[in-house]
Amino acid sequence: MDQIPVPDKIDPDRIVINDRGDFTDRDRADFVPHLRRALHESCECGQRLWPELDAGRAHLLESLPPAESARSQSPTMPRDDDGWTKWMTAYASVTSVLAGPHGDSGHGEQEARHEMQLRH
Repeated sequence: MDQIPVPDKIDPDRIVINDRGDFTDRDRADFVPHLRRALHESCECGQRLWPELDAGRAHLLESLPPAESARSQSPTMPRDDDGWTKWMTAYASVTSVLAGPHGDSGHGEQEARHEMQLRH
């Protein structure tokens, strides 16, 4: 898988206008519009990413076999522990990102484990 670079819009250091660390009153006055624009750009980027992440999370759930048929077919289906581990990691990761900077306190991981147990 190719690496996708992080968008500049979510780089907190992109608008540094004075790297000396000693802002004058004029520097501060000039800085406010830059901060306002950067905040709006970052929020816009986040608002575009949110539904994409949520759709990815939904796709991860929809990609699983139905719980009922998985149970009835389980003797003929191989147990793909590596595949389940990767799926659960992806699902928990996306759920945690959607929960925000404090994470989801393991909710996504619990949800993923529950789905795996229904189908395993």
